[in-house]
Amino acid sequence: MRVKDWWRQRSGERQGLNESADASRSTATPANPPLRVAVVSSPRCGNTWLSKILSSASRLETIAVHNPRDIPRPLGNSVMLQLHWYREPNFQMFLREHGFRVITIARHPLDVLVSSWRFRLFDNTHHRWLEGNTELPARRIDAAPCSSAFVTYATSFGAENLLCVSYLWWHDPNAIRLRYEDMAADPLWTFRGLYRALGREPAISLEDSLHRFDLEWFRRVHHHGWQGRPDIWRELIPWADAVAIFQRHRRLFEILGYDIFPETTLSHDDALLNWRQLNAPVVRDQKGDEVDEAMLAKRSKTYQAWTGKQP
Repeated sequence: MRVKDWWRQRSGERQGLNESADASRSTATPANPPLRVAVVSSPRCGNTWLSKILSSASRLETIAVHNPRDIPRPLGNSVMLQLHWYREPNFQMFLREHGFRVITIARHPLDVLVSSWRFRLFDNTHHRWLEGNTELPARRIDAAPCSSAFVTYATSFGAENLLCVSYLWWHDPNAIRLRYEDMAADPLWTFRGLYRALGREPAISLEDSLHRFDLEWFRRVHHHGWQGRPDIWRELIPWADAVAIFQRHRRLFEILGYDIFPETTLSHDDALLNWRQLNAPVVRDQKGDEVDEAMLAKRSKTYQAWTGKQP
């Protein structure tokens, strides 16, 4: 089978979080010219967040898949394509032939590893990332990032595959390169800069899209949102382990522009405590407001002591 025919073949069905057709499909007009964007980065770099904002603000049809073979045909004029895939010739040719602008996102590799390690506990779609080449262990292995199990994975070839997607596309001279840290620090400024790079204007307010798809929205959707802040690894990975992971992937850190300094003094016990606290279930009152779980437990014990009854 010829290469072009292979890429035109559709296999399987769409994967991921897709907008409904009436909300995401659009018709190209002179004021709203055709736009095809491909967000291709390592997992847990803010890919879905970026895709949601762009597809909402520009009324793009969202196509989220795990393998280029799954991309549906025919493609619409205004499309947001999202996947984690290698920068390899067949896929590059497909993107060129169909007029896609590539956006890739970098994030601190240790944050990517920690976030991916946690995500697999709640969502088994990680088995489709690079069709299993990330080799993330089964979610039954519920070990903290300060454990030997995490360090073993983080220094493995599977972890190298997980991290390499952004690394590979970072080398593409035509790709628009973003950093998760910039998106988190000033999303409005970052997305305005992205639109300038695309040579487009949003069809609706960026502020409205950012308000709609905030961190709480992602926390409600398949655990796609967690802490949403950079350098979370400093609270979860002891220094010696961070050094070992850095040395294993030094070239990738350097190309993407990240390091692990200044040195941390985090102990194993403190890292484990932080992991448990960050993953504690959110307790809400009858109004839906978040409640301090420790305070709730203290009040419960006090009530039981005074009344002899369970609250």
